[in-house]
Amino acid sequence: MGVIYKLDIVRRKATVLFGGLAGPSAMKLSEDQSSLFVADELDRKVVIYSIAQSSSVPKTFAKIPQFRSPSGLALIDGGLAVSDDGAEKIFILSKTGNLQVTVPATP
Repeated sequence: MGVIYKLDIVRRKATVLFGGLAGPSAMKLSEDQSSLFVADELDRKVVIYSIAQSSSVPKTFAKIPQFRSPSGLALIDGGLAVSDDGAEKIFILSKTGNLQVTVPATP
């Protein structure tokens, strides 16, 4: 449905935190926990949301032509690693979303 929900486990209630995605497949909080990175597999991009603003709209963090189905995220050395099963690669992005290096994924 392209929506990220916030779950309150004490009250057992779910509310929409962010929407506007085609196919979210992975999430990762920034180191300072102020932003949420989301891999959007169907739109072949990584977006970023501001956690401080609950009505925040996604901003494109990285949309590179080599993306086929970004499906995993990890923080590394101030940047972001994006695994892509479709491309069979791992993309290392800078803290601004620029492609730094591409590494073949090994099965």
